[in-house]
Order: sequence, then C-alpha cells, then structure tokens
Amino acid sequence: MNSYTFNTNEVSFPLIDRPCVEIKVGDNVDHVVITPVNNEEAFLPDLVESMLSQSVPPTKWVIVDDKSTDSSSRIGIEASKTHPWIEYIRVEIEGGRRRGSRIAKLFKTGIERCGNEWRYCSKIDADMKLPDDYFERVFFKFHDDEKLGIASGNCRVSTFFGKKIESVAESHTRGGLKTYNRLCYDEIGGIYPQNGWDGIDNVSARYNGWKTENFKDIIADHGRRTGAHKGRLGSSFEAGKFSYQMGYYWPFFIGKCIHQMKDFPFFIGGLTMFLGYMWSKLGREKMTSNEEIRNYLKREQKEKLRSFIWPLRI
Repeated sequence: MNSYTFNTNEVSFPLIDRPCVEIKVGDNVDHVVITPVNNEEAFLPDLVESMLSQSVPPTKWVIVDDKSTDSSSRIGIEASKTHPWIEYIRVEIEGGRRRGSRIAKLFKTGIERCGNEWRYCSKIDADMKLPDDYFERVFFKFHDDEKLGIASGNCRVSTFFGKKIESVAESHTRGGLKTYNRLCYDEIGGIYPQNGWDGIDNVSARYNGWKTENFKDIIADHGRRTGAHKGRLGSSFEAGKFSYQMGYYWPFFIGKCIHQMKDFPFFIGGLTMFLGYMWSKLGREKMTSNEEIRNYLKREQKEKLRSFIWPLRI
C-alpha cells in the first residue's frame, strides 16, 4: 500500500485506489457522508484514516470546516487533494457554537454539495474512529429491514475506569453516527436547523412509520464524551431544556431525571436536568416540532412507562 504523508503531527494517510471517478457538485451519488469540523486536529486524522479503510467506502465525503483556527483545514485540504471523492469546504456561519442548531446548518450545507441522487447519507462527527466494516454492517441492517429509516452504531469512550459504551435508548440514533435512508429523509423533510435536531428526526421518522435504531453490535470509538464541550452539568441542563421543548410526558421526564442521578456527578446531574426543564418552562420557550409529533412522543413515552411499571406489579 502506498502512503501519502503531509506534515501534520506526522500523520500518514494510506492512499487507496477507489473504483470511482472524480465527483463534482451535482453528480449522482449513492452514499454521501458529511462531517462538520471545528478545530478537530486531534481527532480528524484518525477519522480520515478509518474512512479510507472502509470496506464499503462512501461515494462522496464532504468535510465542512466551520472556521477552524488549528490545522484541521490543512488536514481536510490534503485529504481532498489525494482522494477525489473527498471534498473540503470552509464556511462562515454566524453565531457561537450551540448544542445542535449550528451543527444541523453545517450538515445541510454539506448535503447541498452532493446533488439529489444519493440513496443514503451519513453524518459522521470528526471525533469518531470507525471500524473498517462500519458502513458495510450498517447497510446490512438497511438491507434486512426495508422500514429502517435512520440507523447508527454506538459510541465507545475512554473513561478513568477504561472503555465504556455510552448508553442511550435503542430507538435513539446517535447524532455523530447517523445514516439516513433517502426515502425517510425526504419524508421527514430533512433535518431541522435547531437545537435537538438529532432527537426530532428520530421522532418524526417513527411518526411517519419508519424505524430508528442504534445497533449495539456496531461500535465506533468516540474521541470525547458526548456533550464534552459543555461539561457534564451543562449537557444535563441542555438535555432538560430539550425535554421541555419536545413536550416530554411529565412522569417520563421525572423518571429520566432519577435515572440520570445514578451517573456521575451523582444526583447533581439529574437535578441539573430538572432545572433545565424548569428554566425553559418558566421562560415559555418555544416548543419544538408540531403538536402531532409532540403527542406521538408522549404516547411512546407513556407506553415505555407502562411496560416498565407493569412487571413491577406482578
């Protein structure tokens, strides 16, 4: 295998032959990948290397640089020079970094570079390191279930006690690892450029009859814990705000806060989540999505509570 090396922390990216031609804006694309980037020099080389090693590589990969001030731009530019199916673009989006609305806008910017004929699209965060067969295994899941609308693997992070899988509900696809079926993506109207977009799309897909699932047998290494840029308490507060904006069923939300209390920082995380909810409620913040979607989510949460509580009565 040949190797192309550039002087960025002495990282060497393998140069792999691809059975594809150079892709230009507007060309037909089957599977496209979008990666928003903001000062990710510590992680981006690993993602590039793992993307090049995929057994089923994307037809096009767009790296969307959000005004990075480190060497992320050089990493993206050099990767795109070496591999014609990789495109690097630098964008200027006003405003500070927010929990999700800014990321959603960057993702939509990347999708606009991919034309209209793709069948699947993935959002892969810059701090991910994928196993070589990641996309291959994801597409097997789509092949096995034609009603699967959004799929993802699970995230493994390094902690003081070793490697740990970040636990989420089975129907919650991870924001940094999502792959969309095009039919589902179009039916839900794409993703919404607002905070909580990676929860709204899941609920909207299920409301429209699609399945959403993160698969516990497909694992990607996550360079940092989800929400690390806000800290644990900041992330819990934002999660509480999002729960209000999505119209969570109140007893379900209280159970979620109690469940959060068992994780570090013990008790405080769940309390902070509750405070975030009340902050949005007292501030009369705008609800997310339409009323039908919120009512559908409430019905789902009531059923989850019922299925959890009923065995306890036996």
